[in-house]
Amino acid sequence: MKEVLLDKPSLSQYRSLGSYLQSFSDITQIDALYYSLSGVLVHHDHVYTDEKQIQLQLDIHEFINYTIFPVILDYKFSGFILCNSAKISQQRVKLSKDYITNIFEEVFDSEPEHGVHTSVLDSLNTQEFNHINYLSILLKISPQYHNFDETNPNPVAEHLENDYTESFTSLKKGQCLRGQKHYETIVIK
Repeated sequence: MKEVLLDKPSLSQYRSLGSYLQSFSDITQIDALYYSLSGVLVHHDHVYTDEKQIQLQLDIHEFINYTIFPVILDYKFSGFILCNSAKISQQRVKLSKDYITNIFEEVFDSEPEHGVHTSVLDSLNTQEFNHINYLSILLKISPQYHNFDETNPNPVAEHLENDYTESFTSLKKGQCLRGQKHYETIVIK
């Protein structure tokens, strides 16, 4: 299981963010969640750190159309706000960016002495998100990632071999789709 760091931001800040995001969802009718690069998901006024619970919250049947806003905390890329835009227009979600920015400033900049710089960037378009996925696949199939001793029957090596094969297959599929001028999100398992 992946290590989850809750000290920065603090658990109380995540809880406060959850409360604000729930209010945002209630007022705007836009389901919003925050996923931190440290492995924390904030959704429906809850803070999730368990991978299985996070996967349940990220139900792909619910999040068909979504808008992704990258979030900067303390001058570092910290995670994403995902807004479900299946039942509303992308434009309406994009107009909500100021509201989301105010939430992050309230939660993380509220103490002048201990506050951190916060910024919610403009949403990623499909092509930008596809490029991030493409880079992730390229990194997964790089020789350094795939460098392990094949004479040692190690379950980690077997896992890496499966990742390598899946990544290579996804990359080839993505290249074919890109050649057809058809962009589609490449999903990495």
